[in-house]
Amino acid sequence: MSIDKGKVQRVAERLRRVDIRSTGYERIIKSCNKDLPADRYPPGGVFFYLDPPYWQTSGYKTFQGESSFGWNDQKRLAELCYEIHKVGNKFIQTNSAHEDLRKLYGSYGCFNIERRDVYYSMAGDGDKRSDAGEFVISNFELASARKQKGLFNA
Repeated sequence: MSIDKGKVQRVAERLRRVDIRSTGYERIIKSCNKDLPADRYPPGGVFFYLDPPYWQTSGYKTFQGESSFGWNDQKRLAELCYEIHKVGNKFIQTNSAHEDLRKLYGSYGCFNIERRDVYYSMAGDGDKRSDAGEFVISNFELASARKQKGLFNA
């Protein structure tokens, strides 16, 4: 196998300013959304990828046990997404394609909500592997999936 050193350097450069964190969603969003050094987090320069426990999925497991992420958490996340939007930062979120979420995020009038068909092939229980729908929610227009290129294409 041959390694393209130029591609590795381009990827390294692209990831140089990436800050990956894993803690509570509210803490992360608040800490990156205001009162930050402009050289580290310029206004409009923060991108959030949000992957909460999907709404109305039964038995959603986490490392700590079954998820307790309920409707109040979904509403709080929507409020925080609006805060992200107000300060000019960007976010993208995946969640279940449930009408409750379309109504919730649609009520803000500034979010894009697209349904994507997916196949869950990694479910531990073979009976739970199936076609399903997800919402991709963002505060910017998404390119068509057929037109998008890979994350690291130069």
